[in-house]
Amino acid sequence: MKNGKTVISNVNGKMYLSIPSKKNWFVLGFSIFWLTGWVYGFYSVGRLLHYHLVNDNIDYFLIVWLLSWFLGGSSVISFVGWGLFGKEKLTIDKDTIKFQKTVFGLGKRRTIPKSEIKNLREHQTCGNLFSGCRLIPYGLNTGKIRFDHGMRSYSFGLVLDQPEVTELMSVLETKLSEENHLVEEEITGIQYEQLFRWEVG
Repeated sequence: MKNGKTVISNVNGKMYLSIPSKKNWFVLGFSIFWLTGWVYGFYSVGRLLHYHLVNDNIDYFLIVWLLSWFLGGSSVISFVGWGLFGKEKLTIDKDTIKFQKTVFGLGKRRTIPKSEIKNLREHQTCGNLFSGCRLIPYGLNTGKIRFDHGMRSYSFGLVLDQPEVTELMSVLETKLSEENHLVEEEITGIQYEQLFRWEVG
């Protein structure tokens, strides 16, 4: 089932949610074009540095420049990777919630006991010009659905619009309340069985 940008599926009692990254094609196109120049610059300066090292002439400026150039290009590559292939995934099973923010399976992962999740709520991230919404295509902002675990808050749903957030909140609350109801029924059944055995005994 597709709910706006979110793909939802239920398999063997598990709920899977997948939210793709936001595509800013102008920024992605410019970044890819920039990376072609980055590769050429890295190759050219790398050859020059190699020439100096072979001739026992250490050029510290070239070393620092090359390292800075490498770090800058690596950041752009990660942004492009997220923009083209990044996904947020949420998996809810009987006992845990697992959420991921990955590119080709690489990235952040966290699994949290479902019973320890508190205060599921909507989170406004784009209230003003300084809220960081322009960073969403790079995967750098906080998500629009949040919950608490212990002393920390976690979020997901970077690219969701408000109607999608409201609908997805309803889906999640229903799923979590169903599981909690099943747990309560199971505990009640165990307590009743223990009481029955005590009375019979």
